[in-house]
Amino acid sequence: DNYADSYKLIFFGFTHCPEICPAGLQKMTLSLEKLGESAGNITPLFVSVDPARDTPEVMKDYVGLYDERIIGLTGTKEQITHMKDIYKVYAAKAEGKSPENYNMNHSAFIYFMSPDDELLAIFDSEDTPDTISTDITKVMSPS
Repeated sequence: DNYADSYKLIFFGFTHCPEICPAGLQKMTLSLEKLGESAGNITPLFVSVDPARDTPEVMKDYVGLYDERIIGLTGTKEQITHMKDIYKVYAAKAEGKSPENYNMNHSAFIYFMSPDDELLAIFDSEDTPDTISTDITKVMSPS
């Protein structure tokens, strides 16, 4: 509800992710840079699928490594499950060598949402920042 008046780019992941999340967040950052001033109409969100480790402070520090515009969101297990259900996100804990050293298997889509929370596009690992920024520009500036 806090971001109802803007377009949104939403990516689900976790701060201990070794590859997928850094790549996704970097792709979001580069896409925002390519959008220039138009990026001011978009709220980029990184939603944790690992609320046990991703506290608000951890999320803030992590997203700050990529772009200060990205907002890290976390919550209770129930709140995260609710968000995953809404967006049909897959995420499952993969046991590690110790209880605190685990990974999270998860989907890696970037969702582009309207101010009314209508799904406008889903970007996957094959989409480049150029493709993403071009597609967003077409939606936000229809001719």
